Amino acid sequence: MFEKSFYYKDNILELKNNIIEAVKFIKKDFKEIAIVNIGTDRCTGDCFAPLVGTLIKSDERFDFPNVKVYGDLNEPIHAKNLEEFLEDFNKQVTPDTLVIAIDACLGKEEDIGFIKIKSEALSPGRGLDKDLPKVGDICINGIISENSDFNIFTLSQVKLGLVYSMAEVTRIALKLAIQELYNENYKIYKI
Repeated sequence: MFEKSFYYKDNILELKNNIIEAVKFIKKDFKEIAIVNIGTDRCTGDCFAPLVGTLIKSDERFDFPNVKVYGDLNEPIHAKNLEEFLEDFNKQVTPDTLVIAIDACLGKEEDIGFIKIKSEALSPGRGLDKDLPKVGDICINGIISENSDFNIFTLSQVKLGLVYSMAEVTRIALKLAIQELYNENYKIYKI
């Protein structure tokens, strides 16, 4: 399994390269990419992925054919609607779709602000002991809070500036990674 962590204030090209490495590690041929952002707009600590979705959708230059973005601040995908979303989603996507799942997560205090990339499906809700279906081929997690003595109040006290900055860095890295992946594999885009 490929797994790397990246501090959001470090060199953004490293995050882009880690996304590309995770994709290459799974050795999946794909013609489409689906970015699935999981989280809620009702809690600062859990809005990392919906913010990524909103930032991507509002970026006029993040306009790639065959790339679809699901989940944003206006239409979040969260614990209450995830199974219904996946039922519809699985009917729409083809086997040659690369699914990148994004979510916030909890970690050690020294890991707050890190963005973790793994070459495996995302297990949403694990930090809250929820048993939800896994999503994606690779996952990107933003570590937004400490998991010791965790409660829902702690999650709502996460600084929005941190979450927003991490989401913006993730958006940029995804854009650069997708450009490079398509240039290498399909010669669709020119940088």
